[in-house]
Amino acid sequence: MKRRIMAICDSDERYAERLADYASRRGSVPFEVHAFSGAEALKKFPERERIGLLLISEDCLSDEMQVWGIPAVVCLSEDSRRKEDKDLKRIYKYRSAAEILREAIAFCREDSFMKSAGNPGLKLILIYSPLGRCGKTSLFLALGQILSERRPVLGISLETFGSLAACLKAPEEAARSLLDLIFCLRQADGTQGACLAGAVRNAGDFDILLPSSSGQELYEMTEGDLERLLAFLSEESRYEALVIDAGSGDGNLRFWIENADLLLMPGLTDAFSAGKLRSFEAYLSEMGEGVHRKMRKLHLPLPETLPPGSFGELPFTPLGSYVRELLKRDGF
Repeated sequence: MKRRIMAICDSDERYAERLADYASRRGSVPFEVHAFSGAEALKKFPERERIGLLLISEDCLSDEMQVWGIPAVVCLSEDSRRKEDKDLKRIYKYRSAAEILREAIAFCREDSFMKSAGNPGLKLILIYSPLGRCGKTSLFLALGQILSERRPVLGISLETFGSLAACLKAPEEAARSLLDLIFCLRQADGTQGACLAGAVRNAGDFDILLPSSSGQELYEMTEGDLERLLAFLSEESRYEALVIDAGSGDGNLRFWIENADLLLMPGLTDAFSAGKLRSFEAYLSEMGEGVHRKMRKLHLPLPETLPPGSFGELPFTPLGSYVRELLKRDGF
């Protein structure tokens, strides 16, 4: 299959390389990314590869580029006040990399998105426990950040009235949510890639999708919605792993269990918790022996309370060491 390519061209080589490096580490950016330190370096590339999206600084623009047939060209402007030309999209280049990429991808027309191979081997890790206050959210953040050290990873929180929205910095504009992406997938109108890029929030290199503030859409999602979501992430994103933080109110829990490659279940040791876990394991037994083979019952070394915004420290706590050993044993 043809590759989907984004080219970033800037006479400031360091700027181009840093923006390309950031884009390459974001699984929500559905492109193979190449950096070029000026127009001369870029010139020969379109002869052997088709560029789907070009981000280029004003001093590198030339009329010659019109014959290259690039579907979407975005000018990286040094003037935040300069208005867009009729036929040229402009983005102020001295903004955050996340904002630049989000706006550039949203600008892309559907015909600029070439079909890509995606990641048919997308691995799905499900975190679930019928218990509360057992460290499930801390495990989600620690696991996602550690996995993201080596590969693009997307996390999806399925908690109603969850706490993550307050911990993760939202984009300057109103952030999209999982609900928006599900709606785009239902419509199949070609905006799915831009919607995903606009919805993810970040914990370091770990991309996270959150439900709306109440999470009420979680009760309305169907298995068809979830099948479309998994197909889209496998075929049209660069993510290699998907981490699901499932809540007790998730009506599609059975779907996630059946599709998970690994099921992590944090527990507690008191008698009431043990009884509740036994009831849940009895429910799993109805789904066959395969579920028990992929389930890991965990007793987490819970971290001390971390100050708001310090979740980036989780990979370096005893919980982080516990997670690294767990992933090593299971071949992740």
